[in-house]
Amino acid sequence: MSRTRLLAIFACCAMLAAGNVARGQWTEPVLIDSNEDSLGINTGHMEWCPFLSADEQYFYFARERINNDLYVCHRTESGWSEPQMLPFCTVNGDERNPSVNATNDTLYFITFSGGWDIFWSFRSGPCDTCWGTPERLPEPINSTGIEFSVWCAPDNQRLLFSSWRSGGIGGEDIYECRRDANTPTGWSEPIRLQGRLNTDDLESYPSMGLDTTEAFFWGRYSRVYQSEWTDTGWTRGDSLPNEISGLGMTTPCIVPDGHRLYFCRFRNADSTVNAGDIWYTERPSVIGPFPKSNQEHRQGLRIEVFPNPIRGNAWVEVSGGAKQITLFNLLGRKIMSMEFKRPEQQVLWLMDLHYSGFASGTYFVIADNGTELRSVRIQLLK
Repeated sequence: MSRTRLLAIFACCAMLAAGNVARGQWTEPVLIDSNEDSLGINTGHMEWCPFLSADEQYFYFARERINNDLYVCHRTESGWSEPQMLPFCTVNGDERNPSVNATNDTLYFITFSGGWDIFWSFRSGPCDTCWGTPERLPEPINSTGIEFSVWCAPDNQRLLFSSWRSGGIGGEDIYECRRDANTPTGWSEPIRLQGRLNTDDLESYPSMGLDTTEAFFWGRYSRVYQSEWTDTGWTRGDSLPNEISGLGMTTPCIVPDGHRLYFCRFRNADSTVNAGDIWYTERPSVIGPFPKSNQEHRQGLRIEVFPNPIRGNAWVEVSGGAKQITLFNLLGRKIMSMEFKRPEQQVLWLMDLHYSGFASGTYFVIADNGTELRSVRIQLLK
């Protein structure tokens, strides 16, 4: 496979959406700390602003006592660990809306320091609470206005936040920064999300999974909305069902693979107290159990991966006379390959990605039949 062909493939891969989930029916919300899901997170105080890390191993949230503090817990063999307060939180401080990057070594959140701004902190050690002294992100990410929520997308390429600043449409609008290695923060200058999502009303608490063609947010009559990316930008957004999006619900958090949405619901008779608790709702994923192939009649080289995102092993199905199937990492380095002495019309390949040599992140599976190349972008979550 020539370098030119590889570069062409990676250019195409960069444009692919990283996830693909059904925008279907949401289930009845479940209160965490219920019989179905006991995490030990909800208490007699208000718990809100949930965030699940890209590898789905760490759960961050805010708890309001006198003011808001940030907490974290991690997955164990028996469930979630006991939540711990992050070390820089103080009685007089007010820290909200935690979010971490894909490698869980940079933490973003908002706090009041003469005004609401975005701060960041860097990991100082291996423990859950090993975080350094936070610093305010410089302008133009922060502004002379109000920045009131922040979200680092699990693909680590977008920083979303809401801001009431000069140049906005009205109220809080949602902005995004893209990765830019040439800036001190590693992020580009923020731009307001294009399309119809932002209005002269309130849009805040953005949330985005690996499927970067959909975004969730809160606002406009205190409801939760889902917007989709189109050729003309972001749609205005559809309100989620009343049981998810009714009065008293806020801070939506879509998990990386898109199947579960966490949120805060308060003033509800089923909650621990009226202050507020964290709930979740789920929807089916397009990627389910490995299906029986129906691709024999299709023309040309085709490739599919199940499941995707991946947490262990994955099946690769290729049709169209494959001569070689190769797994590459994001830097273009070959990880593993399967070759055939003669072109195979139908191929099933089980990739073992479970052992520790594979890090969480983005990979590409590329199939080659000698005349065509096809690729699928996959996300490994460990």
